[in-house]
Order: sequence, then structure tokens, then C-alpha cells
Amino acid sequence: MIRFIIPALALAVVAGASESGSSIARVQEAIGLSEAQARAIREVRNELREEVRPVLQDLRGAELELRRAQGEAAPDATTVAMLEARAANSRGYLEVLRSQAAAEARAVLTPEQTAALESIVASEGASPLVMQAVRNHLIDRPEIAEAANRGRVNQGDFGSDGRRRR
Repeated sequence: MIRFIIPALALAVVAGASESGSSIARVQEAIGLSEAQARAIREVRNELREEVRPVLQDLRGAELELRRAQGEAAPDATTVAMLEARAANSRGYLEVLRSQAAAEARAVLTPEQTAALESIVASEGASPLVMQAVRNHLIDRPEIAEAANRGRVNQGDFGSDGRRRR
């Protein structure tokens, strides 16, 4: 079953959103997305990027200020608590935005396409094809995102079509 909220993906999603419009090409071919469906998914991804940008800037600012405040000889507890709350609020809002975008992107899939995508995820793991689907908000898999973030995805294990070599 598709999972909905993965906080760790918020930054990866934004990074993936900055890729070219063809970043959904492999997914499109693998599960039979129409051009209209691919266009709708790209639109959702681009809208998310614009909505997330100021929230990420605020989060980075809050985290930087928090590190500075905590690094002082006598950190002010009220300031630290306020900055922690600001960062937590930004992270929570990122989750909400990403979750909404994921629901919108997945809404364009037919049940057959959703099943095909889940089948690919089950057999391919963290392949480039699956990571492309993650970046386009079509699937959320914490184990795949964690593997990719830790560099455990060896691109040499996959063919030019993005599928795992046997």
C-alpha cells in the first residue's frame, strides 16, 4: 500500500523537482502514463517547488539561528525553545505540503497504473526508475529514500531503462 507522509522526503522532493521536465519519462513509459497525466504530475511537482521554497528558507534560517543560540556560553532557554518551535512548525508544514502534492499526483493514476508502480517498487527496490517515481510524488517509501540518501543505491546495478539488472 502506498504510504502518505514521509518527512525525510521533503528536501529530496524539492531537489528532484528542480530536474528537467523529462524526469518523469521513465515512469511514464514503465506504467503507461499518458502525456496529459505526465503533464499534470509535472505541474503538481512545479507548484510544490514554488510553495516549499520559502518554507525551506525559513527552516534553514531557524536552524542556523538555533545552532548559534545553542552555541552561546549561556544559551537563552526562551530563544532556543522559540527557534525549536519555529523549525518544527516549518517541518510540519513541509509534510503537509508534500502530502497534499503526493495525493494530487497519485490522483491522476488509474488503479492499474498504481498497481504497476507498486509491482515495480516491490521488484526493483531503489532503482533510478523508482527514485524518479518518488521525486514525482507517485510513491513514498521510507526504506528507498533512506537508501538513496545514504548512497546505498549503486547506479551500476541498473540498466539504461532504470530497471535492476539481474
